[in-house]
Amino acid sequence: ATASWLEHFSVSECRCFDERDRPLVCRNIAVLMRHVEAVPKDSDEAAALEAFDELVRAELPNAIAGSVGRHVLKYKHLVCVAAVTGLPDLMDKCAGLRHGMPFRHMVAELFFFLPTVVAFFPMVSVWLQIWSRRRLNLHGCVEFLYLLAILLFLVVPILLLGFLVLSNLRSWSLESDIGMAALAGMTPIAGLGAWLTFGWHPGARAGASTGPRPNISERGGGGEEAEATPPPEEKNEEDDDAKPEEAADDASVDCN
Repeated sequence: ATASWLEHFSVSECRCFDERDRPLVCRNIAVLMRHVEAVPKDSDEAAALEAFDELVRAELPNAIAGSVGRHVLKYKHLVCVAAVTGLPDLMDKCAGLRHGMPFRHMVAELFFFLPTVVAFFPMVSVWLQIWSRRRLNLHGCVEFLYLLAILLFLVVPILLLGFLVLSNLRSWSLESDIGMAALAGMTPIAGLGAWLTFGWHPGARAGASTGPRPNISERGGGGEEAEATPPPEEKNEEDDDAKPEEAADDASVDCN
């Protein structure tokens, strides 16, 4: 939601704590844009504000994404949450080996557990985040109903579908080697889906600009209005050495 808002950023749509400060803020932005030579010196305030809007749209979305990430929780954090949630159940089932459970059953339970941890739970969490961010302007009962609809019509069906597919493959794997291979193949397939969700993003990489940068002077701004600071004068060591000699000559003349 933040990136989408920044891509359509406009100073005129921003809210001021005190609307009486808006002219001062806009005037300062215009002065800044002229000072860094993003616009010509004789540009009016409207042109300077438009250039500032374009600068924000081009630079800030990727800068923020590179700083805080595109998702609330990173992939490794979601995997840890899924692992600690399902690992106790897996360990209880593996304990059946000491009571005569076939080794094949334990392998089937492991291949059932892995796709859930590495893919299904993290991806569902991200999709829930994405759809929740789309309506941050909702409040009260409307917000509650929107989140409830996401859970009932998006999260629950996806989880049920994944559970049914894995359960059927697990039952098939207990009877057939082909079923075991199909169940084992779900882990790399699900991992590919997780990589597409977390690791691959079309467009510019994080931190890179997606639009033209303003023509900011390499001098760091200032342009014609900034006065160049003259370099400090270098001392002439020969002159300094000559002064005592001149003083000595003058003293000898006076003595004579």
